[in-house]
Amino acid sequence: EVRSLIGAGRKNLIINGGFDVWQRGTSATSYNSYASADRWKHITYGAISKVSDGDRNTVLKMVTSTTSSLNHIRQYLEAPANLKGKTLTLSFWMKTSEALTTRVDFWLHDSSSNYAIYGKDGGVAGDAIALSVATTTSWAKYSVSVTVPTYTEKTDGTDKLEINVGVANSTAAGKSVYIDDVQLELGSVATDFEHRSYG
Repeated sequence: EVRSLIGAGRKNLIINGGFDVWQRGTSATSYNSYASADRWKHITYGAISKVSDGDRNTVLKMVTSTTSSLNHIRQYLEAPANLKGKTLTLSFWMKTSEALTTRVDFWLHDSSSNYAIYGKDGGVAGDAIALSVATTTSWAKYSVSVTVPTYTEKTDGTDKLEINVGVANSTAAGKSVYIDDVQLELGSVATDFEHRSYG
């Protein structure tokens, strides 16, 4: 839960943002599954794999696919109601095999439907891209901030904030996307990645 994570001194609300833990396997191609890096669902028909990349150590590699127009990874933040009205900043490192376009968005699963929250107060169903900027073949850090709106919580407590990180829909097949050090933190400034032990 968000409150207990903050109380325990964790800055990064994302789990396994450094892609150190791969208990289910170090590669996968199954769409909409948790078959690779722990806590991350991959929303692509392209391959996801664990690779080493110089000084960055373990990173996630995604190869894009046009079988589905989506090419991103996803993590859910539980109990976002504790963060109503608060600003969160998502940051991550990315490089790509050629110049592509990032796609980052946030979706809040509330009592009646799923809706995008970026740029909206209360939100409506729709396509709201939080970050869409050009990538390069060298590692670069990207960040974007979002404010959690006031919303009606689910009565069973299963509302959650969906965080999606990847490249633009309909990116051509066979492009390599490398992602590392994904962090979601309170406030409007992206700080240095919080390194934690494997345990």
